[in-house]
Amino acid sequence: MPLAAVGYLDGTLAIYDLSTQTLRHQCQHQSGIVQLLWEAGTAVVYTCSLDGIVRLWDARTGRLLTDYRGHTAEILDFALSK
Repeated sequence: MPLAAVGYLDGTLAIYDLSTQTLRHQCQHQSGIVQLLWEAGTAVVYTCSLDGIVRLWDARTGRLLTDYRGHTAEILDFALSK
């Protein structure tokens, strides 16, 4: 699927359909998104935000798959490693 994702400091994850140039999903966080990463070869997007939570989203449906908690402060950067 030709999708693009944009994270905003207002806490919105916007997923766009590039073929129709329309907004497909808006996913809300409690605080600002500082980084997002696509998992290679999949339709899932990881986001990290100022609330200290890393979230995993299905870009096709806009559904939150899981969140990873445990940080007590803001997350300003992250990397994926299998």
